[in-house]
Amino acid sequence: MKRTLTQFGIAVAFVLIGTTAKAQSDIMYFMYNTPQSSFLNPAFGVKTGTYLSIPVISGMDLNFNASGFSYSDLVVPQENSDAVKVSPLNLFNKLGTQNDLSLSGSVNIFGMGFQFGEGHLSVDLTLDGSARAGLNQSLIGFMFFGSKANLNAEDFVYDDKILDMSLYLSPSVSFARELGEKLTVGARLGLLLGLMDITTERSDIEIKNTGAGKTIQSNIEILSSSFIGKVESNQFSVEDPAWVTDNFGTILANAVKNPGVVLDLGASYKLNDKMEISASVNDLGYIYWSANPTKISSYTDNYTYVYEGIGNSFDSLSNDFDNYFDALKDTLKHIFDLKAESTDSYGSMIPVKFNVGYSWNFAGPHSLFAHYKGIKGNGYYDSYFSLYYNLAWKFLSFTIGNTFSRHNYLHPALALNINGGGFNVYLGGSFCPREFSLAMSDLSSSSVFLGINFLLGKK
Repeated sequence: MKRTLTQFGIAVAFVLIGTTAKAQSDIMYFMYNTPQSSFLNPAFGVKTGTYLSIPVISGMDLNFNASGFSYSDLVVPQENSDAVKVSPLNLFNKLGTQNDLSLSGSVNIFGMGFQFGEGHLSVDLTLDGSARAGLNQSLIGFMFFGSKANLNAEDFVYDDKILDMSLYLSPSVSFARELGEKLTVGARLGLLLGLMDITTERSDIEIKNTGAGKTIQSNIEILSSSFIGKVESNQFSVEDPAWVTDNFGTILANAVKNPGVVLDLGASYKLNDKMEISASVNDLGYIYWSANPTKISSYTDNYTYVYEGIGNSFDSLSNDFDNYFDALKDTLKHIFDLKAESTDSYGSMIPVKFNVGYSWNFAGPHSLFAHYKGIKGNGYYDSYFSLYYNLAWKFLSFTIGNTFSRHNYLHPALALNINGGGFNVYLGGSFCPREFSLAMSDLSSSSVFLGINFLLGKK
């Protein structure tokens, strides 16, 4: 039973964790009748009319993405058996040189929009979060296999960001209005209440072949902040890091110690009665973290470690998940000998998003959409291009399409939008199959969004 639960936990981590966590699914960009589309471009607020969004049912948007690997690459079937085993070697062989694992989510806690003067005003409260980990093949190989790893180069230097994560509440006000018959502009200004943050300041890692075997030299510095507690450890390799939770009064006081501000800007322009172009910049924001600021860094500068790998082969451990993860945890503790200590307050930028859209109503209820999204974060830039077909009637709209990225060329998505009887119901999602398989374990990315808004009046 324990093994089954652990297998299920790994599956959740690889495929479904995005469905339990401000990033809107790309396909929502063109769902103009849905208030949440204005989160991607505040200029779209003029299309939504008067609405009310309430907690729990009014919307969530959750996304998971892994660059080219999936749960089934790590957990594989045993030969001539229905059982499965953990195979780090299979995962290692499937990885590219540089891989990413990212999660993002947004929950619309409250929202209200209405006509205000010559434009449209909306007030929203959202819970937003994102996380991104850099997974380098050579580094993963070194951790799993040590000197037995068949790395791609004699010497390897890794200076990417290991991990970045942020979670925050965002009350905001947005305003959109038409400037003439063709141009619409909009802006959203929000306050930020930071809840949790991890920011990698430095992760310089060098792997070398020496007479003693493969050695790793590292200089790591990671800043973190949380309103509920902090990590404590004088030296990870000597004592396990411990999480210390603050008392209730301190937690309440810490809830306002991570302030920030964020700005969204957007515009749309009608080329003619059938075509429209649009663009937006989202999450131009900064948070100042002062609740339990902690620095996790190398215990010794230029720390060097000679590592031979875990003594047991992973195949012999594959039916004992507890030993497997205990061995991996012990490996990490010694490869990166870290310490955690209190530090000064610090600031961090939110990953900035760029959107460009094009819509063409080419015949009656039929339209084509094109969308580009870029994300600029701490040491990285990701880009995505999408094409969609839309079929829209008075009360019902259906959209289907595909997203292309540098990691995945097949990433189909679909969405349904229903308006009528005083309600706006929307739902949809996307997935990225491996080798055209639709099995959950073969998905390397997935997203889901759904919600219900109350429509109180038309535009």
